[in-house]
Amino acid sequence: MTAPHAETIVAFPFAGRRAAIRQAAAELEGVHGEAAVLHWRAACRTIAEDLRALGCDEQEIHVQVMDFQAEVQLEMMRRYLDRKDGAEALAERSSL
Repeated sequence: MTAPHAETIVAFPFAGRRAAIRQAAAELEGVHGEAAVLHWRAACRTIAEDLRALGCDEQEIHVQVMDFQAEVQLEMMRRYLDRKDGAEALAERSSL
């Protein structure tokens, strides 16, 4: 007789959720100052609560939230550079 296998739920890493990362970056671009800080904290708390509900331990939650934060920051930088490059290209074309 074989022992029953324990079921394990594995949360897909938030840092790999491109749509969520893009949405968070877009939302953060629209708020500034204390409102941005409060919005970001609420978003991170929601992620942590979702992971906790899936049974992740506190260390895994911390790692996933930090990785997600890093990916959102990178996305915001990419968005900025895309806008900057687009504005420079437009200015270059206008000067021709």
